[in-house]
Amino acid sequence: MAYYQGKLYIGGWYTTTTSCHSVFYAYDIPTNTWTTLHSHPNAPRYGWAVAYNGKIYVTGELPVCSGVCTNQYYYYHIASNSWSPMPVFPGGNKISLRLAELNGALYGGWGHNCGVHIRDWWAFCP
Repeated sequence: MAYYQGKLYIGGWYTTTTSCHSVFYAYDIPTNTWTTLHSHPNAPRYGWAVAYNGKIYVTGELPVCSGVCTNQYYYYHIASNSWSPMPVFPGGNKISLRLAELNGALYGGWGHNCGVHIRDWWAFCP
């Protein structure tokens, strides 16, 4: 989940390993309304999200229906209601990659490589 200009952005969940959902929503706080947005390219689980400069960056997701650990993450462009891939993460395949934005840079770290917890930190300047 991420917050940007009065809206919460949330999506991607599963109910079982065969029931995956990649639907993405915006909740408009002032009007108390939900909008269905373009679906995430994966049905993410364990993802972290942060909003910055008109985009929602989602990292560390495990595409639950495939069960494959990945280093390919995506960002959602709010104005065009579309998803694009981020550059491939150089830290290897990782899920639960914590994410934060500070002064125009995205920082991600910790998480695990689908087996072992890793305590490293990376920076990405979009």
